Amino acid sequence: MDFDTSSVPQSSSQETKIAVIRSAIIELQSRINELNELSVAMPRNLLDPASEEEENARGDVAWLLSATVFVLLMSTPGITLYYSGMVRLQNVLSTAMQGYSIACIVTFLWMAFGYSLAFSPANGSDHDASVFGNSQRLWLAGIMEGSHQLAPTVPETAFCAFQLAFAIITPCLICGAFADRMKFSAVVISLGLWHLLVYCPIAHSQWHPDGFLYKAGNVCIYVRRCVYIASFIVSGTLSCGSGSGCSNFITLSTCCMYLFQHVYS
Repeated sequence: MDFDTSSVPQSSSQETKIAVIRSAIIELQSRINELNELSVAMPRNLLDPASEEEENARGDVAWLLSATVFVLLMSTPGITLYYSGMVRLQNVLSTAMQGYSIACIVTFLWMAFGYSLAFSPANGSDHDASVFGNSQRLWLAGIMEGSHQLAPTVPETAFCAFQLAFAIITPCLICGAFADRMKFSAVVISLGLWHLLVYCPIAHSQWHPDGFLYKAGNVCIYVRRCVYIASFIVSGTLSCGSGSGCSNFITLSTCCMYLFQHVYS
C-alpha cells in the first residue's frame, strides 16, 4: 500500500511562511508605536510648520521678494535708461554709468551703515534714536537671527533687501536734477553722503518706532513719502541753483509727482 508523502513538507513550509508573516506584522506594529511616541514628543512646529506663528508666512515672503525685484527694475535699468534718453548723445554713457554706479555705492553703504542707521532694532530706553538708529546692525550683524519688528512674518534678510531697493531708486530719481551737468566724482561723493545724512534719518524718523515722526503719530505705510521728500531735498536744491529752465521743470515735476501720489493714496 503506497502513501503520498508530498503533502507533509508542503504543509510545514506553509506554516513557516505564516510564522514569518506574523513576526513581520508584530515588528511593524512595534515600529509604528515607536513613531507615534516620537511624534508626540516632537515640537508642533516641526509637524505643521505652516500653522505656527514662529514660521514665516510663505505668501508674505514671496510677495516681498517680488516687489523688491519690481522696484529694482524701476531703478536700474528703468530710470537710468529714461534719463539717458533725455540727455545729449555724447553724454548717454556717462548718465547711464551714474545710475548704475549709484546703485552699487548705495548697496555697499546700506550693508555697512545705512540699514543700521535706519532700521536697527527698537529700544524703548534709547532716547537718542529719534533721528538715527543705533549700531546693532552695522555690517548687517545679527540679521540672520530672525525677523524685524516692522515685518514679523518675513525674514529680516528679505526686509533688508526690500528697503535696499527703495534706497537705490531714490538717488536714481535725483539724477534727473543734474543729468548732463555734473562730474562723476561729484555725483559719487554727494550722493554717498546724501544717503547717510538725508535718506537714513528720514527713513528712521518716519518708519521706525523710535523715530520722532513715528512717535508723533505721523506714520505713513507708503514708501512714497520718504522717497519723494528725500529726493526733493537734493534735486530741488540743485535744480534751483543751476538757473536752467529745464531744471526748473524737473523741480516742478517732482512736486507734481509727490502731490499726485499723496492724493491717489
